[in-house]
Amino acid sequence: GLKMRKQPTLKGEVVTKLELYQPVFFLNQKTEKEEEISLGYEKVTDHWVKVRTKEGKEGWVFGAGVHYYKMKRKGVLE
Repeated sequence: GLKMRKQPTLKGEVVTKLELYQPVFFLNQKTEKEEEISLGYEKVTDHWVKVRTKEGKEGWVFGAGVHYYKMKRKGVLE
C-alpha cells in the first residue's frame, strides 16, 4: 500500500495507509520540488501531494501512487 504522512517526506510520521491508487481528494497543495522514490520495481520522480481520504484523514502522499480528483477550477479545460 501507500503511506499517508504528516509531512511531505519519507521521514514524515505515518497518518494512515492507503491502498495503491485509492481515490482521494486533492487539497490543492503539492510540493515545489519533486523527489525520486523507489516503488519497488521502478524509481519514480513526482511531487508529494496533500490529500484527504473519504474518511476525512488528511496528509501527504507521493503523487505517483494516487489517483486524485483535482479541484475543479473555472475556465480550465478538462
